Amino acid sequence: MKKSIFIIFLFLSCMAFAQKKDTVYCTSGLKYVRLQAGVDTIKPKTGQEVKIRYVGKFLNGTVFDEVTGRAFFNYKVGDRDVIEGWSEGFKLMSKGEKGIFIIPPFLAYGSKGMKDPFEPAQYMIPPNSTLIFEVELINIK
Repeated sequence: MKKSIFIIFLFLSCMAFAQKKDTVYCTSGLKYVRLQAGVDTIKPKTGQEVKIRYVGKFLNGTVFDEVTGRAFFNYKVGDRDVIEGWSEGFKLMSKGEKGIFIIPPFLAYGSKGMKDPFEPAQYMIPPNSTLIFEVELINIK
């Protein structure tokens, strides 16, 4: 019962975000909800390194990965080691900006999903999963 209520709450929250003027609908299917404006208007380009924090969740609210608190994650925008939805999403942000990416499966792990490296019979990300990322762009180099 609690899980059903949470899923309904999450769905309604996403719908509320979708109505905000700070929501960007990309032609690719990515949705970006700006929660906090950045400190400037400079956005990262392909090949630039970004320092980020994030919490990755499934639609049911289950957290599957996170880098929060004092920790951070660095990657180069456009790097094929991360999902396409990230490369597209972080190009929409500026330093200090916080937001939410709603990433459809075809911009994430698609129909293949992502297997658990320690339990190959299980998935870390099931096939055809829509992913929600709460993100913060800390710096651009």
